[in-house]
Amino acid sequence: MALGKQEGILLRLTEGARVWLTNVFRQQQSGGYWCWAACTSMVLQDLGCNLEQCDVAGQVLSGNCAKTAKTGPCYQGKALPCCDVVYRVEEIGDLWNKFCIHPVQVNHAVTWDDVWSELRAGNPVELFLGSSNEAGASGHLVLIIDAVKGTSGFRGVLIADPATDTHEASPAEFGALQERLRWGPWTWTWTNLRFNQEVE
Repeated sequence: MALGKQEGILLRLTEGARVWLTNVFRQQQSGGYWCWAACTSMVLQDLGCNLEQCDVAGQVLSGNCAKTAKTGPCYQGKALPCCDVVYRVEEIGDLWNKFCIHPVQVNHAVTWDDVWSELRAGNPVELFLGSSNEAGASGHLVLIIDAVKGTSGFRGVLIADPATDTHEASPAEFGALQERLRWGPWTWTWTNLRFNQEVE
């Protein structure tokens, strides 16, 4: 049987020099718009801070969605409809700051060498896939958690996509990220996702 495209990429990801962040585990987002909460929780748990998506949302949302002794943004682990809100892409850096993480935020894709360097330092890389203009942004946040330099110049990554209904990360060719995937082109990046590392 011939391999499908995804299976073929995954096979090639097993070849060559590899970097793998074994402590970053993909989560499915608890709300329709909670890719931001899922990615934040994935990184924080990798850093040893056991905060679920509901905890993340409860610390950053206000009003009835703020986490108090009696209320919070979730019911039985799922986002309440009134708290299932979009987080502005321009404010993702401020979101990380609330958890003592001071990322480098740029409104463009970064290079393969940048991604490889971050992963080797033990840090996932957060991407925004979608459009961004004066009217606002529309898209999706994912994490790169694994990368491989394969044979014949192949460059592959594993994507922790909180919107998919599988518990596994999804393989992708790095070049495809810089073009267009399901959610759109790669337009924002956050690196330096670790505690207490301020960058001028």
